[in-house]
Amino acid sequence: MSQSPLGRQRSVLVVGRGLTAAATAGFLEQAGLDPVVASTPTGKTPTGGTVLWRPGLVLLERIGLRRPVERLGTHLLDRHCLTADRSWTAENGDRPSLVAIDDKRLSELLDQYVRTGIREIDRAVSAVEPTDGGVRTTFEGGVTELFDAVVTATPSLVSDRPEASKAVHSWRFSWPAGLPDPPAPAEAWAEGRAALFDPVSEGVHVSLVSTADVDAAAALSLGELDRRFGRLVSFPLAAADRPSAADQPSGPFAALDQRELRYSRNRLQEPTTIADRGIVRVGSAARSSIPGDPLTAALGIEDGWVLADALAYGPDSVGAALADYERRRRHRERALAAAVGEAAEACPADRSPPLAQLAARRRLAFGHVHDGQPHPLAESIPQRL
Repeated sequence: MSQSPLGRQRSVLVVGRGLTAAATAGFLEQAGLDPVVASTPTGKTPTGGTVLWRPGLVLLERIGLRRPVERLGTHLLDRHCLTADRSWTAENGDRPSLVAIDDKRLSELLDQYVRTGIREIDRAVSAVEPTDGGVRTTFEGGVTELFDAVVTATPSLVSDRPEASKAVHSWRFSWPAGLPDPPAPAEAWAEGRAALFDPVSEGVHVSLVSTADVDAAAALSLGELDRRFGRLVSFPLAAADRPSAADQPSGPFAALDQRELRYSRNRLQEPTTIADRGIVRVGSAARSSIPGDPLTAALGIEDGWVLADALAYGPDSVGAALADYERRRRHRERALAAAVGEAAEACPADRSPPLAQLAARRRLAFGHVHDGQPHPLAESIPQRL
């Protein structure tokens, strides 16, 4: 049982292995709450690249991660719209507003700066159940333990989101070696499809997004990906490398090892609550997101920061503290939604509503490029801890 600086005893379990879970555990530990960390049976180390918006970078400074991330990451100071053949460039400021970092490098930093100081349970969590005395947590092997609060960054652990009537599909891979690198950060848009390119020190990570239906076999077919996205990823290629009418994949898909392709099906329904009876959602468990959204990682970091503040310095009871966490995060989401709704078009194309939302969120994150300074919400860091 841990104790906050105000003398409150809290037992907190954080479930997850990625950036959001590690940052949350780091903030809780900094607040004197000595959290315990565990994973889920299906927990996987993320692969690809992560883009960090300024609020997340600022908060990472509190656990010693901002400077290492900025040193190893790539500062995003320009933006290319391949569909419209337009580009924008920002001046190089003292501290970056947007940084892309390879996920393997990021995981190494989390091990070095955060996880080494956090207690970890070597059994994965298989189930959580709210009770009158706390959250009963079941670990692999049938071992159970009671916690005052269980924090999860894993959507599958607790889900009250109904199945989406129309899913958003995404694929991620690293741009194959031997082909000319695309200009990055860049994006190309078409009706119901998008190709997004983010540079990291190891190369360029590609995210492909589609709102069109796709079956399991087609989802992992390089030929099918070429048919859907060939023209969107052909902009950086020489004429000889551009997609052809042949059935065989061409361009980057011809050079891609299928084992390096990562496919996911993303539901866009929001959970009805993000803090209920001791179970707290952070990161991707707290909100729906589409790969390529540059706000996602920062919002997950903010979740952990606000939660640590609410538990350590907020209302006396755990239930009231978690209600305060939910209230503050809902307020932040509403402010972001309003700003996204006002975002000016920067990379025009015919898009479905989910992709129009994604484009607007990218416009907000790249405010320092388009407007010469970050959007005011990028400077509005959750305070108090």
